[in-house]
Amino acid sequence: FGELEAITADLARAETPADAVAAPPLNLQTRSGSLKKHGYWRVPSQIIAECTSGSIKLDFTAADCPHREVSLEVTAKSGSVVLIVPRGWAVDLDQATATSGTISNRVRERPAPGAPVLRVRGKVLSGTIKARYPRRSFWAWLIGRAPS
Repeated sequence: FGELEAITADLARAETPADAVAAPPLNLQTRSGSLKKHGYWRVPSQIIAECTSGSIKLDFTAADCPHREVSLEVTAKSGSVVLIVPRGWAVDLDQATATSGTISNRVRERPAPGAPVLRVRGKVLSGTIKARYPRRSFWAWLIGRAPS
């Protein structure tokens, strides 16, 4: 078994029910500042984001997400909450409501089989909730337009 552990050490570990129970929700709150979650981080199954007049940016592009579904409870009074997801992920904003703010889902591609789904519930008063893919740099755009 020791030899097998060395060979399989780089394989993704399946989430167990104990892992799901042990991970507390990620709770992000800001009144007028800005919060960013980016780079490598482990995504819990539940995220709570409350933004009064600042901004919260959650960048999932380098994150480790062992869950098929992540629940986000979002409140944006006059601030903004931005979700940046890798291509292949899905974002469901159908349970979010806006009074005079904006809810924008720019994640429109067909999700990859087995990819995570972010299910967003919550409300926007005069702020913004936006989901999008990462932006390409100018140089990546330019290379993509070069003739073959």
